[in-house]
Amino acid sequence: MDKIIENARSKREHESVSLPVMATIQEVRELTNMREFTIRNLIRNGKIVVMRSGNGKHGKYLINLESVRDYLNDPW
Repeated sequence: MDKIIENARSKREHESVSLPVMATIQEVRELTNMREFTIRNLIRNGKIVVMRSGNGKHGKYLINLESVRDYLNDPW
């Protein structure tokens, strides 16, 4: 996961602002092999940092990959 975060950051190296690397629930599921239900529970319980994009049923959660990495390294 660290490699993915660093790769995304290097593509934006020319920018003066450091933006977080975000991913959808499905992308996090593919990267971590966690079930979607588990990821949604982590969001609901505030264990990982998310941002809501859009409204209603068409909205998506954008998950901060660094918070996922930190959770996986120290889940307690």
